[in-house]
Amino acid sequence: MIVGGGFTTAGGVAASRIARYNPTTGVWSALGSGTSSTVNALVVLPNGDLIVGGSFTTAGGVAASRIARYNPTTGVWSALGSGTSSTVNALAVLPGGDVIVGGVF
Repeated sequence: MIVGGGFTTAGGVAASRIARYNPTTGVWSALGSGTSSTVNALVVLPNGDLIVGGSFTTAGGVAASRIARYNPTTGVWSALGSGTSSTVNALAVLPGGDVIVGGVF
């Protein structure tokens, strides 16, 4: 399970606004260095990558204007294009894998 929000710790572990929880082991872990500000929305793509939206400007230390992609296999964050001009509040994945983004932009 992956959770996002405005937190800086999850289960006593440092996690900058995004964290993973393993229900089998009960262990929380950070997703790299996280994001620079609040995470409002998360979706999983058909290939297993995670799209994260919010009010941040960096994700995993990479410049990402309020929307970013995380590869759970490699642990690598990347910007999703040039991002958006303001906060992302909602994300949805269409059956073909396209992403719909909603927010204040």
